[in-house]
Amino acid sequence: RIPHFVSVGTAAHAVLNLVQSIKTLEDVPQPAADDTAEDEGRFAGVVILDRATDKVTPLCTQLMYAGLVDEMFGFNVGFVDFGEEITGSKEASRVKLTAQDDVYAAIRDLNFSKVGAVLKQRAQDIGAGYDERHAATGMADIKKFVSKLGGLQAQHHSLRVHTYAAERIMQEKNNEEFSRQLEAEFSFLSSEGSAAAMEWLEECIYRQVPVEQSLRLMCLLSTAGGLKAKTYQHLKQIFLHSYGYEHIETLFNLKKLGLFVPDDKNNMFNRQRRQLRLLQDAAAVESGEAEDKHVFYGYAPASVGLIDLACKCVETGLDSSAREELAKCLPDYDAPQIWTQPHVKSAAASRVAHFLVVFVGGVTCSELSALRLMGRRCSRKFVVATTSLLNGRRMVDVAKD
Repeated sequence: RIPHFVSVGTAAHAVLNLVQSIKTLEDVPQPAADDTAEDEGRFAGVVILDRATDKVTPLCTQLMYAGLVDEMFGFNVGFVDFGEEITGSKEASRVKLTAQDDVYAAIRDLNFSKVGAVLKQRAQDIGAGYDERHAATGMADIKKFVSKLGGLQAQHHSLRVHTYAAERIMQEKNNEEFSRQLEAEFSFLSSEGSAAAMEWLEECIYRQVPVEQSLRLMCLLSTAGGLKAKTYQHLKQIFLHSYGYEHIETLFNLKKLGLFVPDDKNNMFNRQRRQLRLLQDAAAVESGEAEDKHVFYGYAPASVGLIDLACKCVETGLDSSAREELAKCLPDYDAPQIWTQPHVKSAAASRVAHFLVVFVGGVTCSELSALRLMGRRCSRKFVVATTSLLNGRRMVDVAKD
């Protein structure tokens, strides 16, 4: 009963073709008049996005709390394996992190700099909840407090886990090197490639920081601003001298994936950056006054911008101007495809539009945060399906393997 499908990118078109080939979809009868009363929760449309349309975003350092937890500890089907220093127990523990965890739900979409204040307020609220026992004067009051006790204890345990996790993240990220990393990334995203940013990249290679960090920066420079052949050869040479020639195959695989390529004629990021207004003003970045869509350091994910335009195509009744805006962000040979399913009425207009978003090739936690934030701004609700949960380390690990 989903009326409209929008595919963005070659792999997304292939998925849409598979959907169209399912004959049962063509045989779905038009719902009777009585059925339309339940339109409130129906999907207005499906947006299928090929990861190749935005290779830049997973390479950037994540700053939202959920993204940093994934970068440092790693999500595995909604669970995170925390060490004993985080859980406070004598052994590592697997913790489920979902919206059912009230503490996690309150901080997962926040920039890490704002997490401490929220955790402090939660601690005060939980403390006030425990203090209610002192006001109990009769059996009815005691019974009321006991009914709340289980929830308070669960929140207390969750608060302890997230406080220790936040402290561990702070120890890793609150330093000058992390700031230089972010500034270098913003420089590459701006296509400036400043001397300071290139100096930081070369320093990372010469110092033999974890190989994934150097590869992420090299690939970001290539996919965001484009890489001249001379610079490509220079970086390739010093990388192999520093990390060893066993990584020749790694660089070859990255080139095949289009992540580390000289003179890439198909690079669409410069066009996307202008059309989607992905970067924040440098002065605003330095002052820390980021809009909520800039979930990275001064950067809003291109993928979320593309999804926004695809949703507008559906919301405007497949208006040609909305489709043209989306096409401007993609290669001329790979225009978006729109399919309206026969015999299915469009969802009735409602205050909140519901969309199913499918990422073919993976999605980052920060992109999920950006979608939730966009949903609040634009009165939309998203259900997301993906082939995998992605971050920069996993992205370059594919080439290493």
